[in-house]
Amino acid sequence: MATHTQSESFLKCKDIQSKLSTSRASIYRWMKSGTFPRPIQLGSNMVRWKESDINAWISSKEKFSSQSK
Repeated sequence: MATHTQSESFLKCKDIQSKLSTSRASIYRWMKSGTFPRPIQLGSNMVRWKESDINAWISSKEKFSSQSK
């Protein structure tokens, strides 16, 4: 019996930049400070972020924003 697993989508840095309307430098600065998800190394010169991690990060920012009002 085969089990159905949901496939994970991966995002490039440019995808995240577009989604968040921010710069590459900001993304890497947030990573360095420990406030942004780390990418997964998929090759010697290729990293990608799990879309679920980015969506969870956005949700956490939305919750924090609504709590601080």
